[in-house]
Amino acid sequence: MPYGCRHGRLPISILYICRKFHDEATDILYGENTFALASHDPWTLQRFSQLSHRAFAAIRFLHVFAMNSRSAVSSTSAKRCEYFVRCEKMWQDVCMLLSMHCTPFQLDLGFECYVKDLHTAKIVLASLKQLPSVRNLRLKLGNRRTFPDSSKEAMSRLLKSTVEDLTRTPPTVQTDKRISDASFPFLKLPVELQMMVLSHTGLVFTNGVERFHHISTDVRGIRLAGRGMTDAMLNGCCWACNISMPYTSMPCCKCICNREDRVQYSSTCVCNRNAAALFTVNRHISALAVETFYGRNQFYIRDSAVKRIWETFTKIPQNHLRHIRSLLIDGYGVSEEEDHGQWLLLISNIQRQARHDLHIKMIFTGQFYGDIFGLPALCETLASREVSRVSVLVDAQLYVGSLETEINYSDPDCDDGESWNFSHWYQGRRHTDGGKSQTDLEIFDLKWGKWREARVESIYGPPKTIGWSP
Repeated sequence: MPYGCRHGRLPISILYICRKFHDEATDILYGENTFALASHDPWTLQRFSQLSHRAFAAIRFLHVFAMNSRSAVSSTSAKRCEYFVRCEKMWQDVCMLLSMHCTPFQLDLGFECYVKDLHTAKIVLASLKQLPSVRNLRLKLGNRRTFPDSSKEAMSRLLKSTVEDLTRTPPTVQTDKRISDASFPFLKLPVELQMMVLSHTGLVFTNGVERFHHISTDVRGIRLAGRGMTDAMLNGCCWACNISMPYTSMPCCKCICNREDRVQYSSTCVCNRNAAALFTVNRHISALAVETFYGRNQFYIRDSAVKRIWETFTKIPQNHLRHIRSLLIDGYGVSEEEDHGQWLLLISNIQRQARHDLHIKMIFTGQFYGDIFGLPALCETLASREVSRVSVLVDAQLYVGSLETEINYSDPDCDDGESWNFSHWYQGRRHTDGGKSQTDLEIFDLKWGKWREARVESIYGPPKTIGWSP
């Protein structure tokens, strides 16, 4: 059965109408669904081995679970020896079947196997050498904390080399010498077209994050660190790790990021990829790359002190600062009694040094924990000074509800029938429910005692969202 399939019965009767219908239906059934195999389900493997040659050739999405996370094995562990041998035999059989029937450069393969040492990982990955080249490959071999420090770097190199070897496309053979010697005159294009091409080389981050997903990481943009340097990549997930599995929800393999804290590697992940080499090609390309990178991405500064936000901003090199068009400031929170003169001075100084069309977004993540009653006063101060090109963003539902009623749970008029041991006012906290989409942010509403989605709105300045549009 296709992974995630909830149908009681597949419409297999169409396979028996005629040979033409059978062939076309087989291509659709096995080519447009994601299938999963697991070591704890030998019946599925037996049925998988009985598929026809045409069905094998049509398979495009497959995920294999060789060992689960609760049974991570070691090659030196006698206790797990029998389990390891059974899982390894199952994995070898799968690789043999795929090598005999699968179409090269078509299969998107995910493999999950939790091991405890480098030697065991090499044994498991050796079976992959039987496979023809695949379109994409995702490997997940456990958690870094289960490996000794001495083998972590070697494990990362092993995973990366395995993925690159199996996904490497053969070089094209040029038969016409005139074609092979010719090159596209890129530098003769208008500058506007050159920058348009550069925007598709990895210089512009086009993440699919919506609303407030992972507010503490990637949705705000590229972080400007305290020393004035930018992070090479976004801190969060690129959400391209399993982009080639769109037809079914696979909670087991939603994210296989190429990150240092995980023993995994994916050919589709772009978390650790950027176009840094473009900054060193030549003076002309470097200048265009700098303008594209800093002009088409959003940057953010996060700190609780206005002084440190300003110190971080002043460390941005001038040749970079003059290209930045979107800057987000996360000031944690603002109280009702706070003197907003420091914020006005900060905004004024930033606008004085930056380009004329820089837009500043302000968000105070402390608002999610109840510290939102000082925002109206801040907005009034900004309005009184007619501060332009600045937007203050909030979770609209939480913000409006908090200002309309300061709810005290001792008030019987506000009793919703639930028992809560809270004496403070209406507030919320960030939480991502495992059963929800990974692009949702939920606020726990203490008034009604349930989770709800956040809705972001501007309470001052032009309407803006947390994310950015390149």
